Amino acid sequence: MQAQGQPFDPETMNAVMHVDDENFGESEVAQVFQAGFRLGEKVVRHAIVQVAN
Repeated sequence: MQAQGQPFDPETMNAVMHVDDENFGESEVAQVFQAGFRLGEKVVRHAIVQVAN
């Protein structure tokens, strides 16, 4: 799954950190700590991410 720079989606991502940074939009993924995976339409592993603003 592509997460970097995407809007935060709680169905496929797990936010573990928050950062205030004017270079990112509202609820945009700023950093990916662990990639997420899908098998077909099912989420096998949620992406572990840092969310901005």
